[in-house]
Amino acid sequence: MTVPDIDLKCIVNREYLQAGNKAVVYLAMDISPPAAPQVPESLKPVNVCLAIDRSGSMREENKLENAKTAAIQLIESLKPTDYASIVTFSDKEYVEVTSRPAGDVYGFQNAINNIKAGGLTDIHSALRASFDETMRQRGSFPEEPVSRIILLTDGQPTKGKDKVDEFIPLCTDIRRNNVSVTTMGVGSDYNEQLLSTIASTTGGSWYHITDPRNIPTIFSDELVEMKTVVMLKPELKIQPVSGAELNEIYKVRPMLDQIQNPTNIDGKYIIPLGDIVGGQPQNVVARFHLPPRPEGKYRIAKAELRSGKTTITQDVIVNYTNDPTLYDKETNPYPRVLLMTSEGTMLFRKGVASGDETVISGAQTVIKKTLDDPNAMTVVRTNPLVMDMVTRINKAYEATVVKKGKLSEEDKKKVLSETTVIKKNK
Repeated sequence: MTVPDIDLKCIVNREYLQAGNKAVVYLAMDISPPAAPQVPESLKPVNVCLAIDRSGSMREENKLENAKTAAIQLIESLKPTDYASIVTFSDKEYVEVTSRPAGDVYGFQNAINNIKAGGLTDIHSALRASFDETMRQRGSFPEEPVSRIILLTDGQPTKGKDKVDEFIPLCTDIRRNNVSVTTMGVGSDYNEQLLSTIASTTGGSWYHITDPRNIPTIFSDELVEMKTVVMLKPELKIQPVSGAELNEIYKVRPMLDQIQNPTNIDGKYIIPLGDIVGGQPQNVVARFHLPPRPEGKYRIAKAELRSGKTTITQDVIVNYTNDPTLYDKETNPYPRVLLMTSEGTMLFRKGVASGDETVISGAQTVIKKTLDDPNAMTVVRTNPLVMDMVTRINKAYEATVVKKGKLSEEDKKKVLSETTVIKKNK
């Protein structure tokens, strides 16, 4: 099947720099896939493992029953040639159904209906077992499948590894093998930092679910995304020219996260991305420090989007000039506003997570200072991504200030989710 091209667009905030001087330039890298209606469903085979918490607390509010309904509906919606597996977890992991063709609907239904709640919560062992299942039948596919683990829990790890850092090596291994993890936290008792880290590290998504009755709908939405993937686990490689320094990088959409200490191989910074889905753009923004140059046109970096045999590249060009009417003007404030808004939002999340009013106030100061510039407000009015981010942070800030930073666990998770998951509205 032919899919319309994916577009990689690099935008600098300043096209003209003062000759002979050092400079700071902001670079936005916008990845635009075809719109969802242009992407045929089931473009690629699906390889999914459902990892469902069956600990004692899942009996409450029909959480487990809604998860079982969601799991059955998802299996029934797969193609017979797709592969699926079921892992549940409490005191330990249980492989209810090993990876097999989804056409065995009765076998899946029977196993899911027999799941009972009870015990503690060992998330790490379940994640390891789920990863093993997604790898079990990889050789059975005619082409690289969309491989995903959907992990649903309502609680903290109460057995086995329980610290976020202890999950990083496993999550890194999962991402390296082209598998992503979508995490779903139900209610107010789960560890949102753990679930968001698992999702971000593996290139997946994090869902905060307040009402268990919404679980089937969210499973369905996730399956639609799996069926409309147009590029599997790409990497964005950024290669600054000699003398240029890449100072700060944020993945903005679909999940906002700062990239700390990105891998650098042969002068190329490597940014792992999640599957690119039809109708869901991805955005990365960075700040460069550039050396002085004489007058002339220069390439300051090359951006490369790569997945399998597909590579999309774009050179990033600026002009050094002695004409102040050119170098005094910011050509396009969008990259700068996007980075500063991302920076302020990340700081805000830190304040919310710790309950520190001073940090929350400092984050709002960063956002306000950025938006005091009239050119920045033009970007907010005309750019849907920036408008969405500013709306989210302002709404979250107002909700937080009213309670003086002392949010309930439920409110905290809601605020953190709304300022982390920045997917395009359908």
